[in-house]
Amino acid sequence: MKESFVSKLLKICLYFLFAAGILVIVTAPFLFEAYMAVLFGINSLDPFYRAFIVPFLMAEGCLGLWILGELLYILRSVPSGPFIRKNVLSLRRMGIAGLIAGALFAGKCFYLLTPLTTACVFLLLICSLGAFTLSDLFRQAVLFKEENDLTI
Repeated sequence: MKESFVSKLLKICLYFLFAAGILVIVTAPFLFEAYMAVLFGINSLDPFYRAFIVPFLMAEGCLGLWILGELLYILRSVPSGPFIRKNVLSLRRMGIAGLIAGALFAGKCFYLLTPLTTACVFLLLICSLGAFTLSDLFRQAVLFKEENDLTI
């Protein structure tokens, strides 16, 4: 089956985001102050804030890479047929990663409550529920596919 233009573009975007995510995670401990100065004009940070925020951002970045990796895995299976048990597990793992990321953001609310942090908690919860819903939908499609394969 020939890959569509949108599918190719999506794959390129996901690989770019994955590589950019790795670069940001690896450089974050060393270049965090430079990021803050360039992006937000903040030249000095409270040492406690830096000790909290850098590991937090690195953990969130790793969870984001986990989700991107699962998306790439699912996208690779599309040409041969996406309704397989491995994709069901990938969607479930994406939901779990989203819940963990949401829990980390909820924990951050106890340290630094901002409207954006609160919005991230709810957005990650919604995305996790969406991944779990898609996981159940794919599981049902796999069962139908396996049943049809047996009757042919």
